[in-house]
Amino acid sequence: TGFFFSTFYTESTFLFFSVAALFAAQRRAWGWACLAGALLTLSRPLGIVITLPLAWQYAESIGWNFRKLRWDAAWFALPPLCLLGYFLWQYQLTGNFFAPLYIQQAWGRVFSWPWEALLHPTGLVSVITPQEQGLALVFVAGALLALRRLPSLSLGLYALVLIAPPLFTGQLTSTARYYLAVVPVFVVAAQLGKHPLLDRAITLLAPMMQALLFLMWCRFYWVA
Repeated sequence: TGFFFSTFYTESTFLFFSVAALFAAQRRAWGWACLAGALLTLSRPLGIVITLPLAWQYAESIGWNFRKLRWDAAWFALPPLCLLGYFLWQYQLTGNFFAPLYIQQAWGRVFSWPWEALLHPTGLVSVITPQEQGLALVFVAGALLALRRLPSLSLGLYALVLIAPPLFTGQLTSTARYYLAVVPVFVVAAQLGKHPLLDRAITLLAPMMQALLFLMWCRFYWVA
């Protein structure tokens, strides 16, 4: 689904600031990490969940001893303040503080349990929906592996939190695009790709899937 990086969607921006925030957190540069997290939140409200791995890794850096909190913990106010500012801006425009959430109803998104979305999603699109079901399962599995394989448990939790929202809406529409920026799953895929057979399988199948999705998207199927 990498062709979405060249479209008008926010995936490229979301991926960039996700990687920047996690990269800075690894180097304990909390100011830069939170600034990237704030810009991530402005690119898409769901970006606020970046505070989970950032705060978790900060807690790890002080040994989970909150008596050792330093002044740099104040940087963690940046992402929620940016999100609050965004909602206030929407309130000025629409008169509804939660307009970005309510507008989702226009896409037919209603609450349902994840297994219902996976097994019996609404908004079925021939060819596309089965791929979305398969990708959702692959990404859930990748996030669970991230809990075990990556240096911080927070990275696997971050992946699960990013994957979860569409699964509670009764449909899988656009998940192929949303999951494009779930960084920890791609790190796990890179680790697994060290196995020659799996590397060849990914190299062969991924471009074929991307070509098919891109062709369907150009023909106005709702891939995105």
